Amino acid sequence: MDGRRAAWYGWRMDAAPSPAFALCAPPLLFQAPSAWRWRKRQGDYWNCWCILDGRCELRCGGRRFAAGPGHCFLLPPGGAVEADHDLRAPACNLAFHGRLAGWPDPPLHVVLPDPLALRRLAEEALAAWAAGGAAGQAECASLAAALVARIHRHAAPGAPAGDPALAALLLEVRRRPAQAWTVAGCARRAGLSRSQLVRRFQAAYGEPPSAAIARCRDDYALQLVRESALPLAEIAALAGYADASHLGRRLRARLGVPPGAVRG
Repeated sequence: MDGRRAAWYGWRMDAAPSPAFALCAPPLLFQAPSAWRWRKRQGDYWNCWCILDGRCELRCGGRRFAAGPGHCFLLPPGGAVEADHDLRAPACNLAFHGRLAGWPDPPLHVVLPDPLALRRLAEEALAAWAAGGAAGQAECASLAAALVARIHRHAAPGAPAGDPALAALLLEVRRRPAQAWTVAGCARRAGLSRSQLVRRFQAAYGEPPSAAIARCRDDYALQLVRESALPLAEIAALAGYADASHLGRRLRARLGVPPGAVRG
């Protein structure tokens, strides 16, 4: 591929290679109960520990972090870790344990700019492991390695930083997708002007806030379609769609198939 085509696809031909991460245990999804406190000394593995939802305070290596959705930690072997979870919004965490190579001095903490993409990766990895067999385990390991590569990319100098205000706003949208969310209303909630909100969403997520809100609703609806027996009309109402027909059009556009084709 020549340099012009590489630039078109967004490749950096001179980029440093990504580190290697070899999964050595099943992935762990944990929803912390209220007032839960975590005190642990790591084993002889790296712990790629990511927050999908909620908030917590984590302490490691003499440092203290207030963390929320999109925050990822690379906890080193043998390190002592403590975490306290927010009573109002206990954190939901995903952990990958594995061997890390090719990254001499990884950062302890990185904020990924798209918490929703992190959640989708987590769901895919957990589903792959649950599918069982060598193929499912290999797919899960590949997704864990991809996550570490993504953390590596965003830890590089000049990488886009996460936006905690936007992450908190999207968390509210995910919790109440049926609410009549508007760009102007989201801007007021975030304490920003409409134009400021649009600019910050574009910088952090590469899309306008209206598209991010729609993806929150899509993700919620898709989860209900897959995991519940609720009628499509009820799912549409819960996810903030006008009706079942609207829901069907949205999911068909996203998945290429009607909602009924993805029901469990």
